[in-house]
Amino acid sequence: MSKKVVCDYTEFTRQITTLTEDTFFEIQGSYESLSEDQLMCFNAPDEQFEEYYGTMETPLDQIALLLSSVRDGIMVELDLRKFEAPCGFSFFFKNLNSLKGIYLPTTITALYKDAFSDCINLEYIIIPYIIPNPFFAISVYTEAIQNCSKLKQFKIESELGSVNFNPICNCPNLKKVEYTPKFKDANYYHLNPTEFNYEKIRIETERLIMRPLLLKDFEAVKKCYLDPRMLDYEEKEYSSEKNLKEELERAEKCWMLPKLSLCHFAICLKETEEIIGHLPLMNTDAYESEENCEDQTGHSIGWGIAYEYQKQGYATEAAKAVVEWAKSFLKMYRLWAYADKENKASIHVMKKLGMTYETEFKYIDDEGQERIRVVYAVEEE
Repeated sequence: MSKKVVCDYTEFTRQITTLTEDTFFEIQGSYESLSEDQLMCFNAPDEQFEEYYGTMETPLDQIALLLSSVRDGIMVELDLRKFEAPCGFSFFFKNLNSLKGIYLPTTITALYKDAFSDCINLEYIIIPYIIPNPFFAISVYTEAIQNCSKLKQFKIESELGSVNFNPICNCPNLKKVEYTPKFKDANYYHLNPTEFNYEKIRIETERLIMRPLLLKDFEAVKKCYLDPRMLDYEEKEYSSEKNLKEELERAEKCWMLPKLSLCHFAICLKETEEIIGHLPLMNTDAYESEENCEDQTGHSIGWGIAYEYQKQGYATEAAKAVVEWAKSFLKMYRLWAYADKENKASIHVMKKLGMTYETEFKYIDDEGQERIRVVYAVEEE
Protein backbone atom coordinates (compact mmCIF):
# COMPACT_ATOMS: atom_id res chain seq x y z
CA MET A 1 0.00 0.00 0.00
CA SER A 2 1.23 3.50 -0.86
CA LYS A 3 1.92 6.00 1.87
CA LYS A 4 0.12 9.33 1.42
CA VAL A 5 1.92 12.67 1.50
CA VAL A 6 0.18 16.06 1.38
CA CYS A 7 2.65 18.78 0.46
CA ASP A 8 3.33 21.86 -1.61
CA TYR A 9 5.26 21.69 -4.88
CA THR A 10 8.63 22.59 -3.33
CA GLU A 11 8.33 19.81 -0.75
CA PHE A 12 7.28 17.39 -3.50
CA THR A 13 10.49 18.10 -5.43
CA ARG A 14 12.53 17.48 -2.26
CA GLN A 15 10.83 14.22 -1.34
CA ILE A 16 10.86 12.64 -4.77
CA THR A 17 14.68 12.66 -4.83
CA THR A 18 14.84 10.32 -1.81
CA LEU A 19 11.73 8.21 -2.47
CA THR A 20 12.12 4.65 -1.17
CA GLU A 21 8.53 3.33 -1.23
CA ASP A 22 5.30 3.63 -3.21
CA THR A 23 3.79 7.05 -2.50
CA PHE A 24 0.55 8.93 -3.16
CA PHE A 25 1.30 12.65 -3.39
CA GLU A 26 -1.41 15.29 -2.98
CA ILE A 27 0.24 18.45 -4.22
CA GLN A 28 -1.22 21.77 -3.14
CA GLY A 29 -0.33 25.41 -3.69
CA SER A 30 1.21 27.28 -6.60
CA TYR A 31 3.68 26.06 -9.17
CA GLU A 32 7.27 27.28 -8.97
CA SER A 33 9.50 26.63 -11.97
CA LEU A 34 12.88 25.04 -11.25
CA SER A 35 16.07 26.15 -12.96
CA GLU A 36 18.06 23.93 -15.31
CA ASP A 37 20.74 23.48 -12.63
CA GLN A 38 18.12 22.38 -10.11
CA LEU A 39 16.59 19.94 -12.57
CA MET A 40 19.97 18.43 -13.40
CA CYS A 41 20.28 17.40 -9.76
CA PHE A 42 17.45 14.89 -10.16
CA ASN A 43 19.65 12.60 -12.28
CA ALA A 44 16.94 11.86 -14.83
CA PRO A 45 18.05 9.80 -17.84
CA ASP A 46 19.75 11.96 -20.46
CA GLU A 47 17.16 11.20 -23.12
CA GLN A 48 14.33 12.16 -20.76
CA PHE A 49 16.03 15.41 -19.84
CA GLU A 50 16.50 16.34 -23.49
CA GLU A 51 12.88 15.46 -24.28
CA TYR A 52 11.25 17.37 -21.44
CA TYR A 53 13.52 20.31 -20.76
CA GLY A 54 12.63 22.11 -23.98
CA THR A 55 9.11 22.67 -22.63
CA MET A 56 9.92 23.25 -18.99
CA GLU A 57 7.62 26.27 -18.81
CA THR A 58 4.76 23.78 -18.46
CA PRO A 59 4.45 22.38 -14.93
CA LEU A 60 3.43 18.85 -15.88
CA ASP A 61 6.43 18.45 -18.16
CA GLN A 62 8.59 19.38 -15.19
CA ILE A 63 6.77 16.82 -13.05
CA ALA A 64 7.29 14.23 -15.80
CA LEU A 65 11.03 14.85 -15.64
CA LEU A 66 11.00 14.38 -11.87
CA LEU A 67 9.06 11.12 -12.22
CA SER A 68 11.54 9.82 -14.78
CA SER A 69 14.26 10.00 -12.11
CA VAL A 70 12.37 7.81 -9.59
CA ARG A 71 14.13 4.57 -8.74
CA ASP A 72 12.95 1.50 -10.68
CA GLY A 73 10.14 -0.45 -9.01
CA ILE A 74 8.71 2.48 -7.00
CA MET A 75 5.18 3.56 -7.99
CA VAL A 76 3.93 7.15 -7.67
CA GLU A 77 0.33 8.44 -7.65
CA LEU A 78 -0.45 12.13 -8.03
CA ASP A 79 -3.45 14.18 -6.96
CA LEU A 80 -3.10 17.58 -8.62
CA ARG A 81 -6.65 18.85 -8.11
CA LYS A 82 -5.43 21.53 -5.66
CA PHE A 83 -2.25 22.27 -7.61
CA GLU A 84 -2.37 25.88 -8.82
CA ALA A 85 -0.88 25.31 -12.27
CA PRO A 86 -1.16 27.90 -15.08
CA CYS A 87 -4.27 27.57 -17.21
CA GLY A 88 -4.26 26.04 -20.66
CA PHE A 89 -0.87 24.31 -20.63
CA SER A 90 0.11 21.30 -22.72
CA PHE A 91 2.13 18.37 -21.42
CA PHE A 92 3.58 15.04 -22.50
CA PHE A 93 4.00 12.09 -20.14
CA LYS A 94 6.10 9.53 -22.01
CA ASN A 95 7.76 6.32 -20.84
CA LEU A 96 7.11 7.05 -17.19
CA ASN A 97 7.34 3.61 -15.61
CA SER A 98 6.95 5.07 -12.11
CA LEU A 99 3.50 6.61 -12.69
CA LYS A 100 0.62 4.52 -11.36
CA GLY A 101 -2.23 7.05 -11.39
CA ILE A 102 -3.05 10.73 -11.69
CA TYR A 103 -5.79 13.25 -10.89
CA LEU A 104 -5.14 16.11 -13.29
CA PRO A 105 -5.25 19.81 -12.28
CA THR A 106 -8.51 21.73 -12.62
CA THR A 107 -6.73 24.11 -15.00
CA ILE A 108 -6.24 21.43 -17.66
CA THR A 109 -7.74 22.33 -21.05
CA ALA A 110 -6.45 19.61 -23.39
CA LEU A 111 -4.89 16.20 -23.74
CA TYR A 112 -2.75 16.46 -26.87
CA LYS A 113 -1.24 13.60 -28.85
CA ASP A 114 1.13 11.63 -26.60
CA ALA A 115 -0.18 13.29 -23.44
CA PHE A 116 0.10 9.79 -21.95
CA SER A 117 2.26 7.52 -24.06
CA ASP A 118 4.03 4.26 -23.17
CA CYS A 119 3.37 4.60 -19.43
CA ILE A 120 3.38 0.86 -18.90
CA ASN A 121 2.35 0.91 -15.20
CA LEU A 122 -0.30 3.62 -15.43
CA GLU A 123 -3.63 2.32 -14.07
CA TYR A 124 -5.89 5.38 -13.90
CA ILE A 125 -6.32 8.93 -15.27
CA ILE A 126 -8.98 11.23 -13.84
CA ILE A 127 -9.99 14.63 -15.22
CA PRO A 128 -11.77 16.34 -12.29
CA TYR A 129 -14.88 18.48 -12.42
CA ILE A 130 -14.06 21.92 -13.75
CA ILE A 131 -16.47 24.87 -13.44
CA PRO A 132 -17.80 25.54 -16.98
CA ASN A 133 -16.02 28.40 -18.72
CA PRO A 134 -17.52 30.02 -21.87
CA PHE A 135 -14.04 30.78 -23.26
CA PHE A 136 -12.63 27.27 -23.35
CA ALA A 137 -13.56 23.63 -22.88
CA ILE A 138 -11.44 20.53 -22.48
CA SER A 139 -10.33 18.85 -25.71
CA VAL A 140 -8.94 15.34 -26.17
CA TYR A 141 -6.89 14.85 -29.32
CA THR A 142 -6.12 11.84 -31.52
CA GLU A 143 -3.72 9.36 -29.86
CA ALA A 144 -3.69 11.32 -26.61
CA ILE A 145 -3.44 8.07 -24.64
CA GLN A 146 -1.56 5.17 -26.17
CA ASN A 147 0.36 2.03 -25.27
CA CYS A 148 -0.66 2.11 -21.61
CA SER A 149 -1.08 -1.63 -21.16
CA LYS A 150 -2.27 -1.55 -17.51
CA LEU A 151 -4.68 1.39 -17.83
CA LYS A 152 -8.03 0.32 -16.40
CA GLN A 153 -9.75 3.62 -15.64
CA PHE A 154 -10.07 6.86 -17.58
CA LYS A 155 -12.67 9.01 -15.83
CA ILE A 156 -13.88 12.42 -17.02
CA GLU A 157 -15.95 14.40 -14.54
CA SER A 158 -16.26 17.57 -16.68
CA GLU A 159 -18.16 18.32 -19.88
CA LEU A 160 -15.83 18.07 -22.88
CA GLY A 161 -15.64 20.59 -25.69
CA SER A 162 -14.26 18.27 -28.35
CA VAL A 163 -12.76 14.82 -28.81
CA ASN A 164 -10.86 13.84 -31.93
CA PHE A 165 -11.41 10.45 -33.51
CA ASN A 166 -9.27 7.62 -32.10
CA PRO A 167 -8.06 9.35 -28.90
CA ILE A 168 -7.10 6.08 -27.16
CA CYS A 169 -4.83 3.51 -28.80
CA ASN A 170 -3.55 0.14 -27.65
CA CYS A 171 -4.82 0.17 -24.08
CA PRO A 172 -6.25 -3.38 -23.90
CA ASN A 173 -7.42 -3.24 -20.27
CA LEU A 174 -9.44 -0.04 -20.69
CA LYS A 175 -12.89 -1.41 -21.48
CA LYS A 176 -14.88 1.81 -21.18
CA VAL A 177 -14.22 5.49 -20.57
CA GLU A 178 -16.27 6.85 -17.64
CA TYR A 179 -17.86 9.96 -19.10
CA THR A 180 -21.42 11.06 -18.48
CA PRO A 181 -22.34 14.10 -20.59
CA LYS A 182 -25.88 15.46 -20.65
CA PHE A 183 -26.54 13.14 -23.56
CA LYS A 184 -24.37 10.73 -25.55
CA ASP A 185 -22.90 12.86 -28.32
CA ALA A 186 -20.06 12.19 -30.80
CA ASN A 187 -17.51 12.97 -28.06
CA TYR A 188 -18.84 10.09 -25.99
CA TYR A 189 -18.67 7.68 -28.91
CA HIS A 190 -15.14 8.78 -29.87
CA LEU A 191 -14.14 7.71 -26.36
CA ASN A 192 -16.29 4.54 -26.47
CA PRO A 193 -16.45 3.55 -30.16
CA THR A 194 -17.74 0.03 -29.53
CA GLU A 195 -21.03 1.52 -28.29
CA PHE A 196 -21.67 3.49 -31.49
CA ASN A 197 -24.60 2.30 -33.61
CA TYR A 198 -25.49 4.38 -36.67
CA GLU A 199 -28.89 2.68 -36.90
CA LYS A 200 -30.00 4.69 -33.87
CA ILE A 201 -29.46 8.01 -35.66
CA ARG A 202 -32.88 9.28 -36.68
CA ILE A 203 -33.95 12.91 -36.97
CA GLU A 204 -37.65 13.73 -37.20
CA THR A 205 -39.61 16.83 -38.16
CA GLU A 206 -43.31 17.40 -38.66
CA ARG A 207 -43.25 15.86 -42.15
CA LEU A 208 -39.87 14.16 -42.51
CA ILE A 209 -37.45 11.59 -41.19
CA MET A 210 -33.70 11.87 -41.82
CA ARG A 211 -31.73 8.67 -41.37
CA PRO A 212 -28.40 7.31 -42.69
CA LEU A 213 -28.26 6.89 -46.47
CA LEU A 214 -27.01 3.37 -47.27
CA LEU A 215 -26.20 1.22 -50.28
CA LYS A 216 -29.55 -0.58 -49.92
CA ASP A 217 -31.21 2.74 -50.83
CA PHE A 218 -29.74 2.72 -54.35
CA GLU A 219 -32.98 2.11 -56.26
CA ALA A 220 -34.96 4.55 -54.13
CA VAL A 221 -32.44 7.37 -54.38
CA LYS A 222 -31.82 7.14 -58.12
CA LYS A 223 -34.66 9.57 -58.78
CA CYS A 224 -32.81 12.19 -56.73
CA TYR A 225 -29.59 11.81 -58.70
CA LEU A 226 -30.31 10.39 -62.16
CA ASP A 227 -33.54 12.12 -63.17
CA PRO A 228 -32.59 14.22 -66.26
CA ARG A 229 -34.67 17.06 -64.81
CA MET A 230 -32.32 17.10 -61.78
CA LEU A 231 -28.97 17.24 -63.54
CA ASP A 232 -28.61 20.99 -63.89
CA TYR A 233 -27.31 21.39 -60.35
CA GLU A 234 -26.50 17.87 -59.12
CA GLU A 235 -22.80 16.93 -59.12
CA LYS A 236 -22.08 15.32 -62.51
CA GLU A 237 -19.73 12.72 -61.01
CA TYR A 238 -22.79 10.99 -59.51
CA SER A 239 -24.86 11.04 -62.71
CA SER A 240 -24.26 7.38 -63.57
CA GLU A 241 -25.39 4.25 -61.75
CA LYS A 242 -21.79 3.10 -61.23
CA ASN A 243 -20.70 6.38 -59.67
CA LEU A 244 -23.85 6.62 -57.58
CA LYS A 245 -23.22 3.16 -56.11
CA GLU A 246 -19.67 4.16 -55.28
CA GLU A 247 -20.95 7.26 -53.48
CA LEU A 248 -23.46 5.21 -51.47
CA GLU A 249 -20.74 2.72 -50.53
CA ARG A 250 -18.57 5.59 -49.33
CA ALA A 251 -21.46 7.08 -47.36
CA GLU A 252 -22.21 3.73 -45.69
CA LYS A 253 -18.58 3.22 -44.67
CA CYS A 254 -18.54 6.67 -43.07
CA TRP A 255 -21.59 5.75 -40.98
CA MET A 256 -19.86 2.67 -39.55
CA LEU A 257 -17.49 4.59 -37.24
CA PRO A 258 -18.12 7.53 -34.89
CA LYS A 259 -15.56 9.65 -36.77
CA LEU A 260 -18.52 10.78 -38.93
CA SER A 261 -16.43 12.79 -41.38
CA LEU A 262 -19.42 12.43 -43.73
CA CYS A 263 -23.03 12.19 -42.56
CA HIS A 264 -25.07 11.50 -45.68
CA PHE A 265 -28.77 11.39 -44.84
CA ALA A 266 -31.75 10.01 -46.70
CA ILE A 267 -34.70 12.43 -46.54
CA CYS A 268 -37.90 10.41 -46.09
CA LEU A 269 -41.58 11.27 -45.84
CA LYS A 270 -42.67 10.52 -42.29
CA GLU A 271 -46.02 8.97 -43.30
CA THR A 272 -44.63 6.46 -45.83
CA GLU A 273 -40.83 6.53 -45.25
CA GLU A 274 -40.45 7.01 -49.00
CA ILE A 275 -37.06 8.56 -49.85
CA ILE A 276 -37.64 11.93 -51.50
CA GLY A 277 -34.15 13.39 -51.23
CA HIS A 278 -30.70 13.26 -49.74
CA LEU A 279 -28.61 15.58 -47.57
CA PRO A 280 -24.81 15.28 -47.12
CA LEU A 281 -23.12 16.97 -44.16
CA MET A 282 -19.32 16.79 -44.36
CA ASN A 283 -16.67 17.69 -41.79
CA THR A 284 -14.40 19.61 -44.12
CA ASP A 285 -11.68 19.93 -41.45
CA ALA A 286 -10.93 16.27 -42.26
CA TYR A 287 -10.44 16.85 -45.99
CA GLU A 288 -8.15 18.87 -48.19
CA SER A 289 -9.45 22.28 -49.24
CA GLU A 290 -10.76 22.95 -52.71
CA GLU A 291 -8.77 25.73 -54.30
CA ASN A 292 -11.78 27.92 -55.06
CA CYS A 293 -13.19 28.18 -51.53
CA GLU A 294 -11.28 30.47 -49.17
CA ASP A 295 -12.45 29.11 -45.80
CA GLN A 296 -13.59 25.49 -45.66
CA THR A 297 -13.28 24.90 -41.94
CA GLY A 298 -16.24 23.38 -40.13
CA HIS A 299 -18.98 21.48 -41.96
CA SER A 300 -20.35 21.82 -45.46
CA ILE A 301 -23.95 20.98 -46.24
CA GLY A 302 -25.86 20.16 -49.39
CA TRP A 303 -29.23 18.74 -50.42
CA GLY A 304 -31.17 17.30 -53.30
CA ILE A 305 -34.94 16.79 -53.50
CA ALA A 306 -36.67 14.59 -56.10
CA TYR A 307 -38.22 16.70 -58.86
CA GLU A 308 -41.85 15.99 -57.98
CA TYR A 309 -41.31 17.02 -54.35
CA GLN A 310 -39.56 20.31 -54.99
CA LYS A 311 -40.98 23.73 -54.05
CA GLN A 312 -42.73 22.34 -50.97
CA GLY A 313 -40.20 23.42 -48.34
CA TYR A 314 -38.75 19.95 -47.78
CA ALA A 315 -35.10 20.97 -48.30
CA THR A 316 -35.35 23.78 -45.75
CA GLU A 317 -37.20 21.59 -43.24
CA ALA A 318 -34.64 18.78 -43.54
CA ALA A 319 -31.61 21.05 -43.47
CA LYS A 320 -32.76 22.99 -40.39
CA ALA A 321 -33.31 19.76 -38.46
CA VAL A 322 -29.96 18.25 -39.44
CA VAL A 323 -28.14 21.48 -38.55
CA GLU A 324 -29.70 21.50 -35.06
CA TRP A 325 -28.67 17.86 -34.62
CA ALA A 326 -25.12 18.64 -35.76
CA LYS A 327 -24.76 21.55 -33.33
CA SER A 328 -25.39 19.30 -30.35
CA PHE A 329 -24.23 15.86 -31.50
CA LEU A 330 -21.21 16.81 -33.63
CA LYS A 331 -20.36 20.07 -31.81
CA MET A 332 -20.46 21.81 -35.19
CA TYR A 333 -19.00 25.32 -35.00
CA ARG A 334 -19.19 26.55 -38.61
CA LEU A 335 -21.50 25.73 -41.52
CA TRP A 336 -20.97 26.58 -45.16
CA ALA A 337 -22.37 25.65 -48.55
CA TYR A 338 -22.11 26.62 -52.18
CA ALA A 339 -24.46 26.62 -55.16
CA ASP A 340 -24.55 27.80 -58.73
CA LYS A 341 -25.37 31.49 -58.81
CA GLU A 342 -28.56 30.90 -60.83
CA ASN A 343 -29.78 28.18 -58.40
CA LYS A 344 -32.11 30.51 -56.53
CA ALA A 345 -33.86 27.66 -54.68
CA SER A 346 -30.65 26.45 -52.97
CA ILE A 347 -29.56 29.99 -52.16
CA HIS A 348 -32.98 30.54 -50.57
CA VAL A 349 -32.42 27.49 -48.33
CA MET A 350 -28.97 28.78 -47.34
CA LYS A 351 -30.49 32.08 -46.26
CA LYS A 352 -33.20 30.23 -44.29
CA LEU A 353 -30.37 28.51 -42.40
CA GLY A 354 -29.01 31.91 -41.37
CA MET A 355 -26.10 31.77 -43.80
CA THR A 356 -24.78 34.89 -45.51
CA TYR A 357 -22.85 35.49 -48.69
CA GLU A 358 -19.06 35.10 -48.41
CA THR A 359 -17.56 34.84 -51.88
CA GLU A 360 -18.01 33.44 -55.37
CA PHE A 361 -15.80 31.72 -57.91
CA LYS A 362 -15.83 30.65 -61.54
CA TYR A 363 -15.56 27.05 -62.72
CA ILE A 364 -15.87 25.11 -65.98
CA ASP A 365 -18.72 22.57 -66.13
CA ASP A 366 -18.69 19.21 -67.96
CA GLU A 367 -19.87 20.88 -71.16
CA GLY A 368 -16.95 23.30 -71.08
CA GLN A 369 -19.12 26.25 -70.09
CA GLU A 370 -17.94 28.83 -67.56
CA ARG A 371 -20.26 29.11 -64.57
CA ILE A 372 -20.28 30.90 -61.22
CA ARG A 373 -20.77 29.43 -57.77
CA VAL A 374 -21.53 31.42 -54.63
CA VAL A 375 -20.39 30.48 -51.13
CA TYR A 376 -22.53 31.14 -48.03
CA ALA A 377 -21.55 30.43 -44.40
CA VAL A 378 -22.52 30.98 -40.78
CA GLU A 379 -20.56 30.72 -37.53
CA GLU A 380 -22.43 28.77 -34.86
CA GLU A 381 -22.55 30.25 -31.36
